[in-house]
Amino acid sequence: MEQLEPRLLLTAGFPDVVIMGTAGDDILVLDNDPSDEAKLRVWSKNTSMPSVSFPKSGLRSLAIDGGDGTDSIEVAANVNLTELLALTAETITVSAGTSISAKDVILTANTMAARTVDPVAITSAVLSAVGLNGPDDLLTFDPSTINLQTIVDAIDPTSYLGSIARVTVEGEITATGDVTITAEANNEVGLSASLSDSLLMFRLTEAITVVQGAKITAADGTVTIEAKNVGERGELNDEDKVILNLTIDRASATIEGSTIAAVGVDLTAETAANYAITGAKAIHVIDGATRAEILGDSSVTVRAGGVLVSATEASTVATTSSGNGGFAAAINYIDKDTLALVSNSIVSSAGGSVSILAEGAADLTAKSVIAPPDDSSENPPSSDAYIFTGNIAQGDVLAYIADASVTTTTAGDIRAEAKNSGTITAAIDAVVGSSSDDTRSFGLGVAFNAVGFDIHDVLLKGIGNLMGDPELLGTHDDAGTRAYVSNSRVNAAGSLTIEATNETTVQADLSNRASAPDAAETTTRGASAGMILAMNLLASETVAYVSRAEESDEDEIKPADMSVVAAGMSVVAENAAKIDATVVLGGAGSANDWGVGGVVSFNNVNAGSAARIEDATVELTGGSLEVRAEEAAGITAGTTSEVKTSADGQQNGGDDGDGSSLAVGGTLGINIVQGAAVATLLESSITRLDTTAGDVSVQADNQQTLRATAVGAADVEGGDDTRAVGVTLALNVVGYDAKNALFQTIDALLGESVTSDAFGDDSSAGATASIVDTTVNAAGKVSVTASNASQLTANQTNTTGASSSGTKGGQASSLSLVAAMNKVNSQANAFIDFEENAMDARWIDAGGGVEVTAEDKAEISATLTLGSETATSDGGALGVSGAISLNDVRGGATAFIDHTT
Repeated sequence: MEQLEPRLLLTAGFPDVVIMGTAGDDILVLDNDPSDEAKLRVWSKNTSMPSVSFPKSGLRSLAIDGGDGTDSIEVAANVNLTELLALTAETITVSAGTSISAKDVILTANTMAARTVDPVAITSAVLSAVGLNGPDDLLTFDPSTINLQTIVDAIDPTSYLGSIARVTVEGEITATGDVTITAEANNEVGLSASLSDSLLMFRLTEAITVVQGAKITAADGTVTIEAKNVGERGELNDEDKVILNLTIDRASATIEGSTIAAVGVDLTAETAANYAITGAKAIHVIDGATRAEILGDSSVTVRAGGVLVSATEASTVATTSSGNGGFAAAINYIDKDTLALVSNSIVSSAGGSVSILAEGAADLTAKSVIAPPDDSSENPPSSDAYIFTGNIAQGDVLAYIADASVTTTTAGDIRAEAKNSGTITAAIDAVVGSSSDDTRSFGLGVAFNAVGFDIHDVLLKGIGNLMGDPELLGTHDDAGTRAYVSNSRVNAAGSLTIEATNETTVQADLSNRASAPDAAETTTRGASAGMILAMNLLASETVAYVSRAEESDEDEIKPADMSVVAAGMSVVAENAAKIDATVVLGGAGSANDWGVGGVVSFNNVNAGSAARIEDATVELTGGSLEVRAEEAAGITAGTTSEVKTSADGQQNGGDDGDGSSLAVGGTLGINIVQGAAVATLLESSITRLDTTAGDVSVQADNQQTLRATAVGAADVEGGDDTRAVGVTLALNVVGYDAKNALFQTIDALLGESVTSDAFGDDSSAGATASIVDTTVNAAGKVSVTASNASQLTANQTNTTGASSSGTKGGQASSLSLVAAMNKVNSQANAFIDFEENAMDARWIDAGGGVEVTAEDKAEISATLTLGSETATSDGGALGVSGAISLNDVRGGATAFIDHTT
């Protein structure tokens, strides 16, 4: 695009000024013309274009567009218009001390263009900053040690892919209509050529809007401040290379130390980036945050339009390993927070609602694929395969009001809601085998999903921890979903809702099949071995509360009490996080083969939901008060191991009847669910201003589920010496900590669980509802309810079969063993209590009566099936099967009122 001269368009005697930048980079400044105080001018700091001046008086509209390139616009003078001001560039600044007056104001920062880059240049620059010797070292590094910001600071800005859109407002904007401030960034990248080497790419993508120390007035309009980090990031594909994508993604919309008055205010931040890479080994490392925030002693005053503070994370990350070379690794390492908040500020709405919403809905997928070898090709793949796939995700979803005053008058609700509905998926689809003579095949698959753990050295520990102590996984750091009000004054004309919802889903879909057919008339023996190690860890807490903190991080606003006035109030925490895992292992061989298959599956959900009002004063002008915690976390796990071999009766070139074959299958399934539902009123005062109606309810409901199926099968056919061995071990636990789970299983099944702490600490996966040291005045009923209905369903099956079809004297033997332990620890507690020696009032006043109930309905449903079959045409046959099954449910229910009037 050729440079365009600035131009003035005159309409009906009132100038509309439109200024276009160049095709290159422009650093533009709007300020006073030093040669004529009656004029404004636009000039370029980097002399990319000539300056242009125009009269200040009678100016109707002004539009400045930086055009192509990376451009910036700075407003450094007062601007008075009767219509529209529109500025467009990658970076926009309204400097402190300046003022803008117009009907509508639109400030747009946009970096959405796609780019094509040279992968070689990026590789060398960023490798040096990361400190790796080369791409081949990627699978031994610790992702948590990479400081992506350090990379930004250390390397030449031209050697990484930066895409930054930023609007900063520090001056004053006065509009009769709307004020719209937008930053939108994408970072779509394509490669200029196919990869000649492995690729390491670093990308920084930021969309930032900041209103800092500013004053904005929209007399009859809405102030919209938004940051969007969205769009396709481009696909990086080469099935024969290692590809690592390092990324910082940020979107933030901030009002800090500013005063805003309008009909309504919308403050939103959104991240919805879509990443996809495919390589022989492929790794994503993504860091960042999505934030929408009012803080720093700001004042926001609106009318019927209300206030919206919203942060949303909805990115998708897809990582696929082709497995070329017999080693597949697909890994996603993600650490991102999503926050919407009002802190140390005053927000007031006359007739509209105030909503603080945070939602995490990211979708992570890691998939490793290994296709079967093809002997017909010139360079057939190896008959051995090693497969790793995993997702490591950390980050909180938070919506809160802290050290603030939030008010709606005349009408309008107040809400703080946090929701996490992310999905994390690991998949393995591997087929390993050979039709060559004198061969064997081996397939090892490791799948690893971890949410809420600070994981390091993931490849080594992903295997080791299946056999040992989960504490080796690193720091336990729950991926929290929290909504709360702390140290604040909240006065709602409508209702107050504080709600946290967690629906995180961890999925594993794993399949590994190995085969090694023999040549019928050789001295060779085929062997196929397959193994899958699967670990899924989910640590998440879901919390909603209203509380006065003992200490505040802010000095400006310090309420003497945490106080609420509302026409109805609900504090709700709902946790339905779950693991859904399916593991299938198959091994097959023919003609004098050995077949071995083993599956180890470990699933652990460490969850919990808590809702509380603590150290707060609540006055209800209408409606009811609800404090509710619901816990419905669960595991659905299916584990299958099937091994089959056969002998054709001609081993070592001999007569019929010399063939032999062995099949061994093992399955170990460990599933652990922890977490409780807790709802409480603690050290607070609940007062009813409307004495005509309204209930107070405190409810805890635990419906955790564990559904586990383990199937093992080993089968041998033909030959004169056939043997089949199948072993299935299963441990399914609800309500106990996981400590060295493998050895717990063995010890417990030997009887140690009766005499020792083989299962770790009691984590009481139950329900507790309580009113403690809290006075309540209710026109309706006061109810405290705890319900526990934890369900454990387990089905274990193990079958073996051996048949001999050889000559006289052929032997067939099979052994089938199943050992299963199913254990549930739960309880339900509901109570009202005060300190025995309390000097203050200890009373509950309820016009509709008081009800305290607790119910525990925890159950185990378990089935066990085993079989051992043998058959010979003329020889000996032996089949042995045995089973041990231990089921234990512990719990109970208590309900009481004590020290209360």
